[in-house]
Amino acid sequence: MIYRVANEEDRGQIEKLCSEHGINYPDGIFMLVAEDENGICGIIGLKTETFIEPFISGNPLVANNLYRMVEGFGLITGVKKFRCVTDEENEELFSKVGFETIETEKIIMERKF
Repeated sequence: MIYRVANEEDRGQIEKLCSEHGINYPDGIFMLVAEDENGICGIIGLKTETFIEPFISGNPLVANNLYRMVEGFGLITGVKKFRCVTDEENEELFSKVGFETIETEKIIMERKF
């Protein structure tokens, strides 16, 4: 048995395995495969979320500049969304730069690109 990172040549076998289990092919995630003499016999994927944490600044201009820098890094590296955990007093600030509240108990917000 060989365990390795999936590559583009594995796509057909992974799609077939997913289809047999009623799952859509999971694009854009880190995936490992188990392979025996008959081909791929197992897969596992890892979907990661990018959290902004920590984010501390007493100066609004500094905070904005820091946020824009991390946003630029996200765009360059292909991040599809950012999440953050914040409190009620900062919820409006994150809303102004495009975040939406997705959980009201803990105020977890995300921004999609």
